[in-house]
Amino acid sequence: MKARMPLKITGFTAGERLTQQYLLANLENFRITSAKLENNKLENNKLDLSGRHSFSIATFSGKEIASRPGIWNDYYFSEPVSSLPAALREELPVPYACDTFAWFRSRLWLAREGSRTPLHRDIPHNLILVTEGAKDVLLVAPRAGAGVYPYSLFSKAPNFAKVDLRNPDAVRFPKSTGLSVMHTVVEAGEMIYIPPFWWHDILNLKKTTSINHWFAPANLNGLLAATSFYLKKMIGIYKHEWVKPRPPGSTQTA
Repeated sequence: MKARMPLKITGFTAGERLTQQYLLANLENFRITSAKLENNKLENNKLDLSGRHSFSIATFSGKEIASRPGIWNDYYFSEPVSSLPAALREELPVPYACDTFAWFRSRLWLAREGSRTPLHRDIPHNLILVTEGAKDVLLVAPRAGAGVYPYSLFSKAPNFAKVDLRNPDAVRFPKSTGLSVMHTVVEAGEMIYIPPFWWHDILNLKKTTSINHWFAPANLNGLLAATSFYLKKMIGIYKHEWVKPRPPGSTQTA
């Protein structure tokens, strides 16, 4: 099997007006999923991401988010594209042929400056489109293995790593000193392709809006991606990432 490498694509023009201001104005009273940040990260030391205190999910309307800037200090907003209003879904660009794969999922991300998703990996292919702001991306090849000190498959964060590439600790994680780390900044109008199983740490350098597409063909990776997705829903790992509380009187589903 040929080795796949990350790839940054520049000169992307679609989606230029898809800023946080524009999206929130068009979401109006739509309720969007919000992840509680812990020390600016979508993670905490206990790694009980399904717990009420460690990965607390609340729902806010687009109107509330736009009118209460203080919310951004505590939350990172993300929503499956499939649950967005149809009119807005049609405006979100999908790269050619991504949605023709056997397994396909997309999410919209609204992040404030300084928010971060620590080192983790995904099973499917991952294509991230930045329409506003900039993301600082660190990448480590799958072959790094034990050098990133991955959490156990039976933990609450099976696709995360213990090593913090931005604040290395050679005493606790001596094998990490030999890691080869790739670095790039993805700005508005650019995309980055992250191949399956590549470790990546993403820091939002500015107020950032992005759309990511996970996709996998009908092969082992596709089967693993689908299995991982449904296991999360069935056994509660990251359950709030996929299942959103329904506000009283609402007919919206996640």
